[in-house]
Amino acid sequence: MELSPNDREALVIAWDDLTPAQAAASLGIRPVAFRVRLLRARRRFGRALEARASAAERARLLEMESA
Repeated sequence: MELSPNDREALVIAWDDLTPAQAAASLGIRPVAFRVRLLRARRRFGRALEARASAAERARLLEMESA
């Protein structure tokens, strides 16, 4: 799963240690809107990481079974 440009943008801006007000101002949106966007981006990112880890674990198990 690839993150949308909006999700990546929110995560990168948050990584830069901007306050929600500063991040929102840089995007031209309200601070509440930025916090919601960041919350959703973090959730989607977490699900993507879990899916990738699950796929890697399944592949590892299949490799062990075929050995």
